[in-house]
Amino acid sequence: MPHAPCDTLIHSAHLVVDRGRELPGGWIALTGGRVAAVGAADEPTPEAAERIDAGGRLVTPGLINTHHHMYQNLTRAYAPAINGSLFDWLTALYPVWPRGSAARASPPPSARAPT
Repeated sequence: MPHAPCDTLIHSAHLVVDRGRELPGGWIALTGGRVAAVGAADEPTPEAAERIDAGGRLVTPGLINTHHHMYQNLTRAYAPAINGSLFDWLTALYPVWPRGSAARASPPPSARAPT
């Protein structure tokens, strides 16, 4: 059965749809920012306004990362924390991370109300 046309088609992906259901070379069709259909590599794809070749990359439709520490990514190469154990890494970076949070939480001087 042919699929309805979609806005975006991501193809040639290692698609993980659900626990126990992986589609190597699979595709995902998006319409209005929502998943409209998924398919295996050997299934016909719908027509699409935009086609994106995933090049075998992992695609996990519907996965929303609700817990991510972006600041940890930004401090990966912090010299005192490189080549140590997990404990060394944590103790070197714990004092650094709050400074990043404080900088984000505090508006710049030009945005503060006069006193």
